[in-house]
Amino acid sequence: MKKWMYAITIVLAMALVLLAFVQDAKYSELNKSKLHRLQFRGTIMDMESGEELPLGDTAYDEIGAAERVRIKGHFTENIQANEQIFIFLRRIQVTIYRNGQKIYAYGAPKQTFPYSRSAGNIWGNFYTRGIHETDEIVMEFYNPYPQNSSKIYQLCMEQLYSGDKMQLFKHMLNEKLSGFLAGLVILLVGLEMLCVAVNLQMVKVKDTEPILNCGMLFLSASLWLLIDYNYISLLAPYGVGWEILDAIVFVSIPTFALRYTKWFMHSGAKKAADILETLLAIVGTGYLVLLILGRIDGEIMQQSFRNMMPVVMVGIFICILYEIFHTKDIIPKLVLGSGIVLLLCGFAGTIQYSISEVKGVYLFGIGLAVFVFVQYWLMIFMMKRNTEKSQKAQKMEQELLESKISIMLSQIQPHFLYNSISSIQELCLSEPEKAHDALAQFAHFLRGNMDSLTSTKLIPFEQELKHVKNYLALEKIRFEERLQVQYEIEKDGFFLPALTIQPIVENAVRYGISKKKEGGTLTISTRETENEVVIVIADDGVGFDVNSLGKQQDNRSHVGMENVQKRILARCNGRMEVKSKIGEGTTVEIVLPK
Repeated sequence: MKKWMYAITIVLAMALVLLAFVQDAKYSELNKSKLHRLQFRGTIMDMESGEELPLGDTAYDEIGAAERVRIKGHFTENIQANEQIFIFLRRIQVTIYRNGQKIYAYGAPKQTFPYSRSAGNIWGNFYTRGIHETDEIVMEFYNPYPQNSSKIYQLCMEQLYSGDKMQLFKHMLNEKLSGFLAGLVILLVGLEMLCVAVNLQMVKVKDTEPILNCGMLFLSASLWLLIDYNYISLLAPYGVGWEILDAIVFVSIPTFALRYTKWFMHSGAKKAADILETLLAIVGTGYLVLLILGRIDGEIMQQSFRNMMPVVMVGIFICILYEIFHTKDIIPKLVLGSGIVLLLCGFAGTIQYSISEVKGVYLFGIGLAVFVFVQYWLMIFMMKRNTEKSQKAQKMEQELLESKISIMLSQIQPHFLYNSISSIQELCLSEPEKAHDALAQFAHFLRGNMDSLTSTKLIPFEQELKHVKNYLALEKIRFEERLQVQYEIEKDGFFLPALTIQPIVENAVRYGISKKKEGGTLTISTRETENEVVIVIADDGVGFDVNSLGKQQDNRSHVGMENVQKRILARCNGRMEVKSKIGEGTTVEIVLPK
């Protein structure tokens, strides 16, 4: 990971903390002038039993999470015309009347998602034509969830405001600022981890799975922290949509946490963790499919999953504890130890939620902060270690490749020298003067080209073509007019491995043209396409059976051809194609990516 990525994370985290202090200092005075918390006096009645009580803590406790409730009374102050009233609805429906006339309703079946009992957790708001403190206000509530908090109506009546929507958003955000900032920082770290995992996979670094799973865990946890209905529904009033997303990340957190910690398990605990992961995957996927298809209510889904979580948490706790006592590696101990802290805080948060119907943000946040710190440090350590391993492996691979290429060249060089000397030897007996000229040409060739012939690096095409021309000059002395050479060079200025064209030309002369009584023509051409350079070596010699290439029974020498094919693949990711027809000739096409 680049150092500037760490710097960005630290700077943004510091900026967010500074924002918290500035916001807290400036907002209190602004809030007083544009936002008012409304007080309501009256009675509350369970519409099923008909019992009516004066509003107060004891009355709310006695009513509990009754299905139908009526609150009747009046506001303690006048509300001006065209002023907005806000009321926070926790998965309940409401209809509000002023002096017997309906002025607002929200949460009716037509306003909800199919198969959902409520419109989610959302701020309801409406403009008034003015409400006097003597006006009778009646609020009729319907609670479709018996498992709702026993203080559901008290929490609703405590969140009555009048004023500006943006100021209410700022007020709610200010109250939840610590969770919001923690969510942003964890979101940033999660996205950073995902980017690192993707980049490492692109350069083929191994063992990136834990970084990827940890990034997904942080992404899910950050969204769970950020989806706070108290302020987010003021920005986007889609209660059911937020509830579905909340359910998805709620299911994802334990899944990715288990996948991440399981990677560090190597004892028998890993098998138990596999079973727990399978259970989570089946239940979580089933819930989400039913939720997306609209066959199950999001709140009921989350409640069912929450009821299962204590069992899963205990199972994960036992697996982690067992692994900690059976491993000697410090890294798994750190990861699993921080996982236990997160697990205990999450368990406490789950209990808090089941009791108060309020997210255990602070408890979960403490465990998450410890977990994030440990994992972020480990990510840096693991990434550094994996990068060093990858670089070492690449270096060893390159050395191995260079060694293979050197072996290939060592095969080609003697082969080339042997054929050249053999040609001169034949001339010594039949035509001594030509042999003298050929020997001089061969000596000149060796003086000018031995360095590049022994090089494992890529050389310019022009240099390789010079080798070929020197070799053909030797063969022209021997074969005279029986050997004709044509050059059709449309593209140059590219690089290729040494001894790429020469072995092919040698085969064309030695086994193609020389076997033909009247001789023949050798053509060397180059051209380019949009993404490739194409080299073609063609002869009109005797041709051969392409299927015999590489077979021992073939009396032709194909050492050079085979090595050329391997070297252009290894060094240039190129390819070679051979086409031949007996009696008509052979064409070899070399394709090199630009």
